[in-house]
Amino acid sequence: MEFLKKIDIKVLLIILLLIILVISLLTRPSKINVSYYEEEIKKLNMINQKIVLKNDSIILENKKLDGLLKSVDSKIDSIDKVILSKDSEINKLKNKSNEIPENVFNMGADDVTRNLSEYLKGRN
Repeated sequence: MEFLKKIDIKVLLIILLLIILVISLLTRPSKINVSYYEEEIKKLNMINQKIVLKNDSIILENKKLDGLLKSVDSKIDSIDKVILSKDSEINKLKNKSNEIPENVFNMGADDVTRNLSEYLKGRN
């Protein structure tokens, strides 16, 4: 009985773990069903091949879209250049809008009515 009094928690835990280990070794199956795992591996390999094929097709589509984006970008760049040139022309015309041309001369009221009536006669 003195032996039981000297046993502390650590020793009791070790003995319990040894008993569990022996029981698990005695009750485990002697053979592992390898065929089940082989079938699972085959299924996973098939799924992997399908995914690789889909990935390849997605990569091809991405390459096509990249080419399309490059062509659109080049078109946008050319349109931007045209817009910039038109903007400069518009700015030139805005600057000229405030100028008075040299070939314009001042007319009196009689000249305006005469020229307007000539213009209207010429239209008909």
